[in-house]
Amino acid sequence: MSAEANLARNSTADDLHAFILRVYAEFDRRRADALNEFVAENVQAHFPAMPQTLDKDGFKQAAMLFYTAFPDGHHAFDEVVVEGHTVVTRGVWQGTHGGDFLGIAPTGKPVTIGVLHLDRVIDGQIVEHWGQADIMALLLQIGVNPLA
Repeated sequence: MSAEANLARNSTADDLHAFILRVYAEFDRRRADALNEFVAENVQAHFPAMPQTLDKDGFKQAAMLFYTAFPDGHHAFDEVVVEGHTVVTRGVWQGTHGGDFLGIAPTGKPVTIGVLHLDRVIDGQIVEHWGQADIMALLLQIGVNPLA
């Protein structure tokens, strides 16, 4: 049994804390294949801007959308809370707008937005993800005011 598969059965809060930080670090390194290792086939991913629950492929596409538009994008977490198999991370996501983002041409502007993730981990894989990001702040920082 791999260390990841054994994680949920014998995990401590410290184990899950380290695991989830490793997952986001791998995403920040643009390791799209990390999804295969860290995300369950039957994952249910939820984002406020998406009307439907995303499957594994949809989750990967949503994550890579940000990394394509903000090639140097990365997470910086201020807080990690573990309760049972659930891990909540709160912090910021920072990057430079260097690629197309939802039809908005690159501006070269830096962005810093608040993020909040809730991940449920079973047998060393994320089986449920809830992601919140301050998209309004992101748009304003790249010069788009959707309320104007």
